[in-house]
Amino acid sequence: MVDKSSREKKLYAVKRILTRTVEDEKAVLEEVKFHRLINHPNLIKLVDSTVINPSSSQAEYFLVLPFFKNGSLEDALKANQIHGTRLSHLKVLKLFAGICSGVDYLHRHESGAICHRDLKCANILMTGKDSGPVIMDFGSMTTAPIHVTNRTQAMTIQDDAAEKCSILYRAPELFNVEVGSVIDTAIDIWSLGCILFALMYFENPFEKCFTRGDSVALAAMGCNVRIPKESEFPAFLNDLIFVLMAVEPSNRPCAATVLQQIRSHQEQIKSTRNSGENISNSNGQGSSKVIVERTEFVSFEKGDIV
Repeated sequence: MVDKSSREKKLYAVKRILTRTVEDEKAVLEEVKFHRLINHPNLIKLVDSTVINPSSSQAEYFLVLPFFKNGSLEDALKANQIHGTRLSHLKVLKLFAGICSGVDYLHRHESGAICHRDLKCANILMTGKDSGPVIMDFGSMTTAPIHVTNRTQAMTIQDDAAEKCSILYRAPELFNVEVGSVIDTAIDIWSLGCILFALMYFENPFEKCFTRGDSVALAAMGCNVRIPKESEFPAFLNDLIFVLMAVEPSNRPCAATVLQQIRSHQEQIKSTRNSGENISNSNGQGSSKVIVERTEFVSFEKGDIV
């Protein structure tokens, strides 16, 4: 394809969606709407869209998106796992900060809070640039909060989550939606906890459970997450996983809080390194350990920005 602005040939990815029902058409139009609303470096940009046979029973929608040759975060983590390498905690912080920045933008969007609902490593693209990771796939997005007022609505939300929210990254409140509950941006925060775990340990915290055939729902609702005994990451990051994955949604911090504290931690490390103190990039030993322990997420309340 030729870029009209530069007349250069560029590669693009094309998402093809075949609609057979009114609900299908509504869903794709909603996805395009969210694309048009969103403008952030850590969220994929829609280049163009079109529809073929719009009045037929089988309309085809085409969404033209940027092509990322480096693939997804899931691909990158698998490659690291195969080669027996791992990310330093500084690299984990950098990647996670980019992801949180995109999520924070969604959750505080000027038109109202937007939930991605399917944040996972496969939906995060690697740019290989300073712009950092890019979140893709807006097909599951919805506005928030949703107040659950009756059993029919609760079951509809639960069934929709089963279809659109990947099971290994699905928040506990989506496995058993209760009347009187509120489904809000906290579901994305839970998914961020799963992504952080994967960045550090190259697998989803419930992957072994799923492989064994055990109930992921029960594991999630009990937050049955185990940090590997041989972990060399600083306590700050291990603790953050559990803060993000608090079973009670109201106990999870907002994305802005997490992002601000990660950036603060990065600045502390940078400042200490510039002062000539010894910092280890790989195992969190030395003065980095002191910095990590001074950053406390456990005491944060949801919505607080310190």
